[in-house]
Amino acid sequence: MLREVITRDVSDPRFLQLYRGSFPDSERIPIRNIQRTFGRGGTLRFFFDSDVFVGFTFAFETEGTIFFVYLAVEPSQRGKGYGTDILSMMAESKGRKHMFLVLEKVSGEGEEYRVRKARRDLYLRNGWHPTGTDILSDGFWFESMYIDSQVTEEEMLATVKYYEEVHTGER
Repeated sequence: MLREVITRDVSDPRFLQLYRGSFPDSERIPIRNIQRTFGRGGTLRFFFDSDVFVGFTFAFETEGTIFFVYLAVEPSQRGKGYGTDILSMMAESKGRKHMFLVLEKVSGEGEEYRVRKARRDLYLRNGWHPTGTDILSDGFWFESMYIDSQVTEEEMLATVKYYEEVHTGER
């Protein structure tokens, strides 16, 4: 059974290796920026099956929204349903808040295209819906998706703006 641990341990080598290996440089914020969000809306969760580290999520929460920033599953644990289990756990814990995410648009060639399509397909299979709105986050344009209840463009933009101000130290 999958177990969730909320943590602030950004120095955990399992987390660092998975974080660096799962997202290109352009999509990773510095570790110190993740730390800045703790206590101000940011939550880092590690997931375990028994004592085996399976993956992590990082989300940023405001009064009415949850910005689901990162989800990564250990390469050796992929294809076992853990991504689906984690997404289900996150959706169940959101309460009445609107939850959304951004992900790179499905484009490119070869491996880049395959990875982007697989990520998008995972979210679609698990009940996420495209919003039809592209979001600029940390200088890059992303497609946005929501789960359960539609989030407005204004809510997403305000949440992303606040998240960026907090993680960069502007606020």
